[in-house]
Amino acid sequence: MLSVGRGGPTGRALSPYERCSILFRKALITVGVVLAVLTSGAVATASAPAPSAPGGVLAVSPANIFGSSIIAKQYTSLQVTGKGGVPADASGVFLSVTAVYPAAVGFLTVFPEGQTMPLSTSSLSFTAQQTTTNVVFVALGTDGKVRIYNGSNSPVQVTVNITGFVAAPVAPIPGPAGPAGPAGPAGPAGPAGPAGPAGPSPDRVYQAYQVGNSTNSLGLWYDRDTAVAIAAQQAGTWDVRALVVNTWCGVEAKPC
Repeated sequence: MLSVGRGGPTGRALSPYERCSILFRKALITVGVVLAVLTSGAVATASAPAPSAPGGVLAVSPANIFGSSIIAKQYTSLQVTGKGGVPADASGVFLSVTAVYPAAVGFLTVFPEGQTMPLSTSSLSFTAQQTTTNVVFVALGTDGKVRIYNGSNSPVQVTVNITGFVAAPVAPIPGPAGPAGPAGPAGPAGPAGPAGPAGPSPDRVYQAYQVGNSTNSLGLWYDRDTAVAIAAQQAGTWDVRALVVNTWCGVEAKPC
């Protein structure tokens, strides 16, 4: 959190309005450091971003968003986004915090909602019977809220005005996809499939014979050995004749 001193160069007490104007100008000069703390922690340049740029500081007309008493040693939650021109996606806010004529010495600590209050950290220190103002930069917490803790032993009347905010950063745009990598090696050959069914039996060629004599012949066809045997049984009156070559198909030797 960013705090700025309370006295002027001449030593005279400044009005709350004068101090608010001086402090806000100083806060704008150091916004680069504030943004670095919010992001990566790297050292930032002192020049402020363009007011319209995401992540830049946008000043608003001071707008009061709180004015009430905070109990001693207690805190109060304060809704910031949606008020005083602060959008819902803002990442941080500049607040002018004033302790109005407190009864006792003490301090106020402003911190993000949902986070543990930083120990030994004062956003605004004050003395009894003296109104004190400070400009505080604080990151926005859960639901766009902040908390204000009263470290005094007495209740303190507190007013809070919004004077500026930090616009939400823009997420980087992904670059184009890279080229496809090379194809991987071929995998091993798969196992051989099962054997197919047996094909039809090839055609078989047979030599067929008839048995007969000069006047008769048996009308049947035989293989040669059978025909010779039948002719021999006829006491030499029958012989083997009429050699014919026929084609028979399949294992059953049927005519094609």
